[in-house]
Amino acid sequence: MKHQLIEKKQHDQKINICKIVEKASSIFERLQGNFIPETSQDNEKIIQKNLEYWCQKIAKGDWQLFNKRLEWDNIKLKEVQQFLGNVSVKNQQNLPDWAKILKEVVALNHQIYTSDIKQKLANGKGSKDKYPFEEILYPFIQVARNKLVEKAGMNYEILTASAVACFEVNLLQELSWLTSNTLYLEFSLFRSRQTSSIQRLLQDLSRTNSTKVYEMFVSKMLAGDLVSFLEEYAVLSRLIGKTISLWVEANAEFLNRLALDLPQIKNTFFANQEIGKVIDLKLSLSDHHNGRRSVIILTFSSGDK
Repeated sequence: MKHQLIEKKQHDQKINICKIVEKASSIFERLQGNFIPETSQDNEKIIQKNLEYWCQKIAKGDWQLFNKRLEWDNIKLKEVQQFLGNVSVKNQQNLPDWAKILKEVVALNHQIYTSDIKQKLANGKGSKDKYPFEEILYPFIQVARNKLVEKAGMNYEILTASAVACFEVNLLQELSWLTSNTLYLEFSLFRSRQTSSIQRLLQDLSRTNSTKVYEMFVSKMLAGDLVSFLEEYAVLSRLIGKTISLWVEANAEFLNRLALDLPQIKNTFFANQEIGKVIDLKLSLSDHHNGRRSVIILTFSSGDK
């Protein structure tokens, strides 16, 4: 019954993906003609406030110097000013890939996928390894997996389950690093509403390791609060979606090129012997470049690297 209520609440949640795109858009994107500035007195106040803040940050309040700085980027103050407040997306059917990824995450039935992903990720990390708020991030991993399978096609089959888990744990680490501070802030607020200051003091003194409040927070997020979280922290949402998009692109390219080059690799380095599927991956061995591409060391089932 509890799961049914959670699932119903979740399906009732609809994410305002356009609002996230609008809030997370940069000034340069707004100037490209894809956004329409809002016209209202309240928005004029927002524009003026943002303009003064921008001038203070760029030129320490010196408007002459500020205008000169804008000229370097070929930006005219009168043109840019209207886009410093609230805007709306001109074409709601033409949203960036990262926004579509967020929409797919929200559409997932989280109760179905969470335990499945947790089990599969265990193949790629030690049993003691745990990343902050990883349970909340499982739906993002599922969407990333679906997109990688779709983009790599049959070439995805070159990976064993343990190799797939290596890919996904790598993404989980990145997403946890991106989101942990903000999720901890929300968790702290949630915890303060669930327990009194005296209760928290007693818990600290007793040094109990109860995870009850944490589990309540995770359940609440997966039951629908993830939507409001993504809408509230629009720039973070963009970073999450963009990271997943680049992860899919880079790893699909890797798998497609590996499948294409595999016959030559076997012939050149392994005397044309069968080396099997990929069973292990060492990822992010260099700085990310050209998207999320980096050095990878792979191990085949034959033991060869």
